[in-house]
Amino acid sequence: MGEVYEAEHLQVGKRVAVKLLWPEHARDPDQIERFEREARVASMVASAHIVDVLDAGGLDDGTRFLVMELLRGVTLADELAASGPLPVARACALARQIAMGLDAAHGAGIVHRDLKPDNVFLVARGEPGEIVKLLDFGVSKVRRPDVDLQLTRTGTAIGTPVYMSPEQSEGARDVDARTDIWSLGVILFKMLTAELPFTAPNYARLMIQIVTQPTPRIRSRRADVPVELAKIVERCLEKAPAARYPATRDLVTALRELERRLAAGTVSFTEDPAESRRPPPVSTTWTDPSAGSVEIAPTRFTGPFPPTPVPEGLPFDEVVLDDPDGGRRVSAAAFFELPLSERIRRVIARTVTFVRGGVEVDRHDALAKMRMRSAR
Repeated sequence: MGEVYEAEHLQVGKRVAVKLLWPEHARDPDQIERFEREARVASMVASAHIVDVLDAGGLDDGTRFLVMELLRGVTLADELAASGPLPVARACALARQIAMGLDAAHGAGIVHRDLKPDNVFLVARGEPGEIVKLLDFGVSKVRRPDVDLQLTRTGTAIGTPVYMSPEQSEGARDVDARTDIWSLGVILFKMLTAELPFTAPNYARLMIQIVTQPTPRIRSRRADVPVELAKIVERCLEKAPAARYPATRDLVTALRELERRLAAGTVSFTEDPAESRRPPPVSTTWTDPSAGSVEIAPTRFTGPFPPTPVPEGLPFDEVVLDDPDGGRRVSAAAFFELPLSERIRRVIARTVTFVRGGVEVDRHDALAKMRMRSAR
């Protein structure tokens, strides 16, 4: 969005960072709002693990600026690119500090929504006093009745795709702090393996993987990850928000206990045989305030899905397909003749509208009858 310069406050002699919004963005109200939101949101949170924004404003020529504390170090993204997988103890320490920063933000009613290694800064990298700072709250969501900082529309997926939770990938109406816990789980997975749990050649396929495919077990990628740490990662990456840690402070507590056990040498590297044979879950449930409890489709489609011929009792008789050249209306039967992958992609990307008698019907009712999701 812009450039960052090292500068000096002339009155007090303090070195600071000055972030300037690029001129091509300075005429875009949405980009200006995102840029200024970073300052307003940072001022609402007091934490040693969130970058401090000292000032904000605009110049006569329209240039927007932020004055921030000057950090010396590297982003976690740069560190991982240079070093590859991190030692277990360091990965745990960094994850705990990230969780502490998130906990402070969540306590102030702020959900980051774009947590990724590029937005995690390491000060005094690799040293005993290494400190994590969280950056860029430009697309954060403020869940406070006394503050109006709305930025995005319902149904819009915001964030960096590979780090987005299932509910955020689908553009759920009211993602909460547990979406950041998922993102931290992905970061921890990458810190330990230098790999991402989900990758795909395009956004639609990535969304399908995140929403429907089981999360790979981290010990299958790195055998020296303690069982206790593997369970922490797996809980962060539960597809159902209710199955994740209920709050980041609970994750902080779990990571602190793990660090204590690592220092004492009491962690385990041997799984319970029954646990290691347990197949990954093929479906799960999360709570979307707009639709109640929602079950994700099975992850392996081994037969007709949905079954053919067209299931009886569908609440729609036509489907509108939102294509680049305009909406295309087809019959319910014609929709089921589309390849399975296209049906799933359209459902997840929300480029399909279900209609009965010329009137749009509730999407969740339609999906429940199609066995693609069930809503109640």
